[in-house]
Amino acid sequence: MKLTLQYKPNIWFTSDFHLSHSNVIKHDNRPFENVYYMHEHIIRKWNEKVFANDIVFYLGDLTLGDWRKAKQIVDRLKGKIYFILGNHDKASKIERINRFELVEDYIELNIDDKGKKYQLILCHYPLLTWNKKHFGTIHLHGHSHGNLMKEFPEYYNGNVIDISCNLWNYEPIEFKEILKLIEEKKEDGNGI
Repeated sequence: MKLTLQYKPNIWFTSDFHLSHSNVIKHDNRPFENVYYMHEHIIRKWNEKVFANDIVFYLGDLTLGDWRKAKQIVDRLKGKIYFILGNHDKASKIERINRFELVEDYIELNIDDKGKKYQLILCHYPLLTWNKKHFGTIHLHGHSHGNLMKEFPEYYNGNVIDISCNLWNYEPIEFKEILKLIEEKKEDGNGI
């Protein structure tokens, strides 16, 4: 799906909450005693940053089972949420949460910031190539929880960012912060 937005402050990105998944605490080395504390931390961090009219792109893997609990948590989150399906998400259950602006597998997001245009490719999975990759298009993904950054560091030298929540203190990342990270990579000689 293609989507175009006029930039206003507070367009956010995050993924991979894995609600009600106690094993993710161990696998990601998450600093939580149990899923209750993980849930509450995620809600608090989200709501500290996101306001009612903000836009959040959530890039998949919401929960691993307890859909009622997931709905209760999502209903506590501020903002307008655009949902991109992950491998642990079931479209029919995500849609029944009835909280998302849209539910898609993939979004080509165009952002116009006072005439300066940016294109982002949003997918749960890291892509080897994507539309207009060599023209500066930014690819945001989740799924790998930072593991690919260790295995394939050269992949992350370009316009790619893993936005799995465990890499970002369990809080969403704002669009201008994404641009800043990409610019820092270019300055370090690691960007395209």
